[in-house]
Amino acid sequence: MSKRRTRGATLSLVAVTLLVVVILGVAFYFLMKILGGGREVANATDAGTLNIAREAMINPMIPSEGDFVLLGLGNNPGKMSLLNYNRAVAQTLLVALNAQDEGTPEALGHAQAVLGMLNSIGNYINTQFQDSSYMGPNFDNLSGVNSTKMFGGSAASFQSSTYRTAAMKIGQSTNVYFDMASFPTNGQPPANLQVSGNTITPGVAGMGNYMAGYTGFTVPGVGTIYGVPVMPGQNPHLVSLKDFNNATQTFPNTPANAFSAGSTALDQKTGVFGGAVACSIVGCTKGQPEVNEAAGDIPGGYLEIVNLPGTSLPAGFSPTDNSANLFNNQLYYEPGLLTADAGPDEVFAAGNASTNDVAPVSNLQAWIDWANAGGSGTQPNSTDGIYISKSPGSAGVPLSNPPTSQDLATLKSLSNCTNCLNQLNTQGVPSGNCAKWLNTYAATYNPLPVNSGTWPGGSQYSAVDLAKADLLNAFQNTDFTYTPPSTSGATGLGVYPPDPTGQNRPIGSYGLAWPAVQGPLQQTGTILQLLKQVDGQPASTVPLATAEAQLLQRCKEIKPGCTEAEMETLLANTPLPMGLTVYLYRSNAGTGPLVITTYRPITKSTATPDGSTTTPLATASNTYNASGTLVDTDSLSTGGMGGDDNLHRAPYMNSYEIAVATDHANFISSSGYGNLLGQLQFSNTIVYEEVSSPSGPNNNAPSNTGGQGGQGSSNVLN
Repeated sequence: MSKRRTRGATLSLVAVTLLVVVILGVAFYFLMKILGGGREVANATDAGTLNIAREAMINPMIPSEGDFVLLGLGNNPGKMSLLNYNRAVAQTLLVALNAQDEGTPEALGHAQAVLGMLNSIGNYINTQFQDSSYMGPNFDNLSGVNSTKMFGGSAASFQSSTYRTAAMKIGQSTNVYFDMASFPTNGQPPANLQVSGNTITPGVAGMGNYMAGYTGFTVPGVGTIYGVPVMPGQNPHLVSLKDFNNATQTFPNTPANAFSAGSTALDQKTGVFGGAVACSIVGCTKGQPEVNEAAGDIPGGYLEIVNLPGTSLPAGFSPTDNSANLFNNQLYYEPGLLTADAGPDEVFAAGNASTNDVAPVSNLQAWIDWANAGGSGTQPNSTDGIYISKSPGSAGVPLSNPPTSQDLATLKSLSNCTNCLNQLNTQGVPSGNCAKWLNTYAATYNPLPVNSGTWPGGSQYSAVDLAKADLLNAFQNTDFTYTPPSTSGATGLGVYPPDPTGQNRPIGSYGLAWPAVQGPLQQTGTILQLLKQVDGQPASTVPLATAEAQLLQRCKEIKPGCTEAEMETLLANTPLPMGLTVYLYRSNAGTGPLVITTYRPITKSTATPDGSTTTPLATASNTYNASGTLVDTDSLSTGGMGGDDNLHRAPYMNSYEIAVATDHANFISSSGYGNLLGQLQFSNTIVYEEVSSPSGPNNNAPSNTGGQGGQGSSNVLN
């Protein structure tokens, strides 16, 4: 009996044990399914959250318009998203620093407007980031394809109530770096602009480190600008919930860069809900330059380079050949021209310097003395070279030999003679009989002047050319004095012929006389030649190196890394005739090399320069005395080639004024608003400065003021 009871108890224990094992096995099975399903849900949640961060780089997007029209590159042609948002930040920063450098209210206002455009983009992107209904599909698109078999295939669904955004990695890398030489002279980059102590650096030679994100760059008068850390060289990745929750700081008008999302899934067997929360941050995998990352620039920026229109010469005017002119001969060589009038008549004589024949002057006085002595004694030998005129302006007729009784009566009435050459040398201008009968002398001794031929027409003459033509016009009309205009408008600028050293520069030691020089004094030059001419004298207000440095800085804003050699090659290869405007910009929609062309860039706006005319290049000019070398040219300055109109000396020998010419290369800087970065304008002006007493045209120097003489001062005839 006992033996049977023992066996029955053992069987019961075994049965109970097996039942417990089965129950435990079933429990462990369901527990493993729950744990495995939870892991599947967590994985799906991680994938969905990562997809939010991945898609956030290119979605949401907004059309790239206005000042940012050429920033829509990479995966978003024509669009702005977080991928190229930092490029807009960099452009805004450059515009703001340019405006700070210029300091004008207009420039600062324009920079504020560009910052407003950036803020609108940032607010739009960030608003969409915060919209769970907009970002949720990015989660579901990837979480839904993750396996949740242990939960019976129930998808991990996005829970909008758990969705949040944050700004993480403050001070870390954006996907923009700068050519540190692209910043304006007085608009130095912020001290905290670049990321430091970060191993992620751009692989571009000569450039700075990445711009720091979520670091406020405050530009006085404009505002504070923030970039977004997008972690170049990294893929979007998960971050800890603790780090995400600690990122509580926000930045106005600036997109977030990190996202937290949660999900739930229902276990079809147990009816148990599983859920998970994950956090991710964006990443900008390093790729093609100007697609995933780029240098900070203004890719649509452009410069206007303007040469003002030229002017035309007076109608019908042409320089003439006056090599046989009275002032080249009878009023230039000793013994000069002797004159004496008798009532309505004029008797005069001049020596012939070319043959050293001075007898006519001596004989005239001898005939007067003989006639006044009653006609007694020995008559002078000859009447050759002695003329009598009956009225001013008409050519004289030779004195008869022997003189008629009427001629003798005329001679007898004379007592005093005037030597016009001596008078001219003494007082600088004919007066009395020498002035009254000047046209008579000219008609008697001079052949008609020879026209120099047809000169180029049209508006291709500078202010210096016009001043020269006006003066010669007066001389050819036998005006004893020439009064220059009180004002002279600006014209375009050309380059003078090379001096003996081969340099194109304003004439200082040699002269250019018409008609020996055919056509305009200033011919069409390249942009670089024009710049160097403005820098051609020590009096230049801005050295060429300074001017080029300013231009190069603007070129670097358009194309980071641009070299001085690259820019100079462009300037040296671009002719700029008067009246032409060309544009310097980056070709191929802001991705190609710099070009200078008459074709307007696609970013050409209606903006006008907003910089001050007192900025360094706005007053770049070279002032020089044009008297005697360019205007009223003297033969002494031309190396014996003759002065204007082929005169031996200058048309007007003495002057109460000097002609002060100025070549201008005025650069009016602009902030970059409307993509306009400045206007370089070439021009030429001439004004007149009074001197205390008349002096020769080659003996005057302009004052330091460059002021303008009053109307009424005059030059005096040769």
